[in-house]
Amino acid sequence: MLTLAGYAISEVIHNGARTAVYRATRTGDGQSVILKLPQAEFPTLEENDRLRREYEILKGFDTPHVVTAYCLEQHQNRWVLVLEDSGGISLKHCIPAKGMDLRTFLEIAIQICKALEVAHQKKIIHRDIKPKNILMNVLTKAVKLIDFSISSYLSQDHASTHPSTQLEGTLAYISPEQTGRMSRRVDYRSDLYSLGATFYELLTGNPPFVVTDPLELIHCHLLKQPVDLLLHRPSLPPVVAQLVMKLLEKNAEDRYQSIFGLRVDLEHCQRQVMQTGAVTSFPLGQQDQSGYLLIPQRLYGREQERGLLSTALERIVTKANPATVPFQAENKAELLLIRGPAGIGKTALVQNFQQSLGKREGYFISGKGDVARQEIPYRLFTQALEDLIRQLLAETSEQLDGWRQHLHRSLGQNLQPLLEFIPALETIVQPHSPIPPVEPAKTQISFHEVFQTFLQIFAQPDHPLVMVLDDLQWADPASLNLLQTLMTSPYPQALLIVGTYRDNEVNPDHPLHQTIAQLQQQKAIVHPIELPPLNPDAATHLLRDALGQPETVASFANLLWKKNEGNPLLLTQSLRALYQDGLLHFNFHNQQWGWDLKTIAEKDLTHVIPTAIQKLPAATQHLLKLAASLGNRFSLEALAAVSNKTLSATAADLWTALQADILLPISQVCTLKPNTGEDTAVASSCDYQLQYQFAHNQMQEAAQALILDRDEASLHQQIEQSLLEHQDNPLKQVHPLRASHGCMPGLNHSRAFPLCCDLSRDWFLWHSDTAVFERPSGVPHP
Repeated sequence: MLTLAGYAISEVIHNGARTAVYRATRTGDGQSVILKLPQAEFPTLEENDRLRREYEILKGFDTPHVVTAYCLEQHQNRWVLVLEDSGGISLKHCIPAKGMDLRTFLEIAIQICKALEVAHQKKIIHRDIKPKNILMNVLTKAVKLIDFSISSYLSQDHASTHPSTQLEGTLAYISPEQTGRMSRRVDYRSDLYSLGATFYELLTGNPPFVVTDPLELIHCHLLKQPVDLLLHRPSLPPVVAQLVMKLLEKNAEDRYQSIFGLRVDLEHCQRQVMQTGAVTSFPLGQQDQSGYLLIPQRLYGREQERGLLSTALERIVTKANPATVPFQAENKAELLLIRGPAGIGKTALVQNFQQSLGKREGYFISGKGDVARQEIPYRLFTQALEDLIRQLLAETSEQLDGWRQHLHRSLGQNLQPLLEFIPALETIVQPHSPIPPVEPAKTQISFHEVFQTFLQIFAQPDHPLVMVLDDLQWADPASLNLLQTLMTSPYPQALLIVGTYRDNEVNPDHPLHQTIAQLQQQKAIVHPIELPPLNPDAATHLLRDALGQPETVASFANLLWKKNEGNPLLLTQSLRALYQDGLLHFNFHNQQWGWDLKTIAEKDLTHVIPTAIQKLPAATQHLLKLAASLGNRFSLEALAAVSNKTLSATAADLWTALQADILLPISQVCTLKPNTGEDTAVASSCDYQLQYQFAHNQMQEAAQALILDRDEASLHQQIEQSLLEHQDNPLKQVHPLRASHGCMPGLNHSRAFPLCCDLSRDWFLWHSDTAVFERPSGVPHP
């Protein structure tokens, strides 16, 4: 039994892989308490930070439906979270084999809603709602919500694709968007899905999907419908079954939009049971308004273009199948080029298309052009392959072994060109002996050939490969050259390349324009898709979904459509700006949104994105200028280095940009507001791998536009000097397999020039007359 000074431990409640929970008596006053601490004697920064996160959140609650946190204490190397002992036990242990009776279910469900309602009012997403995280006192049936260790203080969070063993949340109850495989942000409605899975288990004895394989379970959440509750419980009132199934909708827009609306319907059911013993059907969600502005992530007005993408996918799968189509010269890859101005919805269209690929169990990978990194060779393709590697690592060990054998069998010693550009590939292939280098004169040819062979391994009819090359107007010449090679290859493969670019920034002399012309001359299969502005009906549909008032929103939508000329990004950003300025507000008395058309009509919404950035604190604006120079995606450590600030101070100054949705947090840690005060007991311990991303290219460009011409050279010099002074930081702490190579634009001054770097991974190799940064062992020279 663990020994902690000041506490007499009496019982082990939970002994998990990462966390231990004990019941104890505080020796000073005899108070019974619950102790929660990391399992490891020497925990990582992230493990300790989870407890700090939980304590910070819990101490802000004042409700009987959430467990109370007494204090956070340090014992040797571990933080210990001291919680109240409510005498409750996990709800998981209170569920009968065939589910709870209706009265008990309603009583417990309403209490859970009250707890979650308080959390959402504080703008906290719990992110791990499940029966184990709900305590119930068996005698009083009082319920308390626990475990806020992975909760987020952001109204919208970002979920990345991770191996199933590394996902935050519990797979049996996790929402589709929280798996990171839907290209959707995570908001409050993710908790509602998990709550639906919990309700399902309370009523049937089992969660919606009883599957042991993690990847199959994720697939079920994404694509399969649970068995209807009425098949499990024929005696259950149909409206209760409908209520639970509504919570389990795959798309967040189809679920309840608020805990308040759900609680109102549950209380209506409870009143009927108490009065008549039965529940009659009634319309669900009549008071389902959250009061928060949640921009729908659906696709509006793009049905035709969406159909073109789906048809192209079916076409390349059919052509690549030798059983159905004999080999022909035209059985080669296809390229769809989506063009349109900034903010027109090119990336949104592609992300929506990604969901259909999951039905075929294919791979969807992407690389993104970056205005700040146009000189890094092959960046779009190496970024896409790193995306593929992350997905492969998320598969089972048996599947990974199969891919490893296939790669060695197909490529053998020819893997070296790929390993030079994508060192992370070594985690897949794991060569047992050094691969001899390729002669410099043959490097480009070998890289193109090996890259093509590599893609053919994964681009097969039973698992097609869709590669998205976003923002081709900023593509480096090497990537465009490789694209041309892939598109003129005669070998059949289930490869669909989708490129997006701003046509108003590509003139006849632009390298992309010349590449497209050459592809057409070489008879490559290229399909142009032009995205027009949204029509008024699509804009109205968007606002109806956002505000939930179909009868009154038409004139408001038409006004915004005219002001933004049908640009969906500017339209949604205008909505956010009006909400933040109080010109769009929610009236809790009549449960409706309100706005003043006359005032809004007079408001200038032309520069809504730059204005949003200019409203941020000066320190945040300065950091955004630096971040924009680093790239669309950057790390906290790199930004702290170039700004000469501590990690916690940098994270604190970025917090308002996260709240304003200018930035998105990429990493799964430190979404809690950083603590920069004098309370050292809960000081921030942000992980150096914490990464951020600009929510849209226009956010990055707006931040760059804040840099005055006279300040640009000095800003770049500041970045260069800071990186030189922090040579011990990025190089020694970042794993060498996360490095890739290229050149950093704007910093090749006379004092120093970059040899290779990847700013998204914080890895730099510099040489100057005053310093040489050694590259980590195992990282090959480009």
